[in-house]
Amino acid sequence: MQISRTTAARSNRAQDHSQLSRALAHLPTAFTIVRKHVDLAAWFAAGGGLLIAAAVALSLWWNRARRRPAPATGADP
Repeated sequence: MQISRTTAARSNRAQDHSQLSRALAHLPTAFTIVRKHVDLAAWFAAGGGLLIAAAVALSLWWNRARRRPAPATGADP
């Protein structure tokens, strides 16, 4: 929608070759390419921070103190 407002776009319906030729004759012959710089460094830093936090949490969980199971007190025949 923004492109059509910016370029004042129109819709042309062609039924035959002559109408199509007239519609194509009104199209611009030059195009302008606009490049937008997007900074992704913050997203990569955030992802790296999450990976480090997950690694620390898993390391603490893996190296936690484990309790031994209680011995069975019942006598088996």
